[in-house]
Amino acid sequence: MPFQTDYVGSISGSALLVTASSGHELLKTGIEVSCNALRGRKIHQFRSTVLGRSETPVRVIYLAWPRSVRTHVVRNHVRVSTEMPGRLIRNDCVAAGFDVTVTNVSLGGVAFRTSDALVNVSEHFRLGLRLRAGGKLHAVMFNCIARNVRHIECGVLTGAEFSSQTADTMALLRLHMFEAATGSAAQ
Repeated sequence: MPFQTDYVGSISGSALLVTASSGHELLKTGIEVSCNALRGRKIHQFRSTVLGRSETPVRVIYLAWPRSVRTHVVRNHVRVSTEMPGRLIRNDCVAAGFDVTVTNVSLGGVAFRTSDALVNVSEHFRLGLRLRAGGKLHAVMFNCIARNVRHIECGVLTGAEFSSQTADTMALLRLHMFEAATGSAAQ
């Protein structure tokens, strides 16, 4: 069963310390776990064994130091491929918006596909998405700036940068990306 843990620290060469808000009771001593960690520009994958647990003063789970770690380096910003519907809202248009298909997302921006060119390079717009994170669907609105537009076989591909986002929105995006990149999305 997939669930998210938060990294607390490590005892170099001996153990990794994590906390889990849910699923803590499933991590019993001796259980083998498969771990995916998204950190910076890298995704680390490894297997480990639960060495023990502590309940006080906070719940901490001790994982055996992994023998081997597979690391996948990604672009400048971690980009996660997706096929997610979105709604582009132009600042100069009173229409309800235009349908787009998001092809990848990162903490710095997004790429989306449309049938026609909807925005010009350097144009500001808003992008509404429904991010799946923590087993729920969250409606969020991103302020964006178009950085590149190119014609492709099936329409137009636009790359946009996020601007002035709230901490809550970025936390949801980070969780969505982690779950999508590691395949650990709660069902």
